[in-house]
Amino acid sequence: MHASSTDRRIIQFRRGTSAVNARQTLWYSGLLLLIPLVVVAALLLNLASQDGPMSAADLWQALLRQFDKDPRLKSHAWAFAIALPIAVIPIWLHRLSYLRLGPHGIEGYLPKGTALGMHGLTTGHWRVLWDAIRSVQLIPARPMPQLPMRLAAYRLVIETDRGPIRLSPYFWILRNGPDHRMTLRRLLSAKATDADRMIETAPLIEALRARGIEIAGPETATGPSAPAGFDMSKHRGLVIQLVAFFAIGLYALIDGLFINAYRPLEPMPMAPYGAAAAIAIVLVAILGRGAPIVERGVVGALTIAVTIAAVHPALLRINALTAEPRVVAYESVAIGRFEPPTPDLPEIDLGDLQIGEYWARYPAGAEHEFHLLRGAAGFYQLDLDPLYARTRDFYRQQG
Repeated sequence: MHASSTDRRIIQFRRGTSAVNARQTLWYSGLLLLIPLVVVAALLLNLASQDGPMSAADLWQALLRQFDKDPRLKSHAWAFAIALPIAVIPIWLHRLSYLRLGPHGIEGYLPKGTALGMHGLTTGHWRVLWDAIRSVQLIPARPMPQLPMRLAAYRLVIETDRGPIRLSPYFWILRNGPDHRMTLRRLLSAKATDADRMIETAPLIEALRARGIEIAGPETATGPSAPAGFDMSKHRGLVIQLVAFFAIGLYALIDGLFINAYRPLEPMPMAPYGAAAAIAIVLVAILGRGAPIVERGVVGALTIAVTIAAVHPALLRINALTAEPRVVAYESVAIGRFEPPTPDLPEIDLGDLQIGEYWARYPAGAEHEFHLLRGAAGFYQLDLDPLYARTRDFYRQQG
């Protein structure tokens, strides 16, 4: 197999990270990164409203103390700090990848980390002369329900004297050229069967054919007989479950981490968890009818899991809204541990809060007031917001 010897151009490709074009990927990634910034801004406004006028330096110091003293915020900040490099490293590795089609042959480099989750791709650095190519074949994807999965499963196999080189053709983008990948709107409206046509018009495929490379492939790669697979976006029940999954998960995240700080002081009742699970299982079974067992099982399991997870913040919220707040003076018995004045009230153990300097003001025998709530859910819980306000005042005075 010989490429055109008259074409002296060097065509360069970079590797993309998704089926959505770079502009929209950056746009939506930016929106996701705005979420923690909005959370920080909300915390700053909350601190300013509680503590009155403050200088910018004092406000940031108060925010840092809030993160340091509140285990929920601290753990969330650490989770974000760990997740961010995990998300950035694959993007950086993709930027190192390249393909070059030159007058004498084709050269490529794909770091090993970029092939995780994509079976059979050739990694590392390689170079092949055009004359050393024995054949090129486009192997179609097996039927898959989602368009991005199907695009990623295509393989362009270049047979050489030293063995085959396997590429995923759709994700190679012309460097300094137009980005052929989809917009998010196009992705949401496209069908899985559109993958066959999109692969045929991918820049890498067209560039190889323009150089005289014949690309063989079975008729199923482009023919109308390719199975359509299952499109979840067309199944109303699964769409409802996915919407519920994101809505319930967003509620659990916001109410559980960023609104009121509650801590149960007694075991929470298990009946609401069981009821929520039972209702979710019934609804998932009804809504999943007609869907393949894999899609039905995965979406259903996610919906049930997030529903059960949301019960915890919902119980604390309902118990607080239906309670008459009580301010009770507890007696200190150890660092962060307090005993109630009467046996009918629960003990309080806040030793996990990293506020040792503040607890030092309350040695054994000293009294500390706490805000207790006991509502319709039938258990005592502690409202931590008044305690956090006191600790902020304490550390601001100390600083």
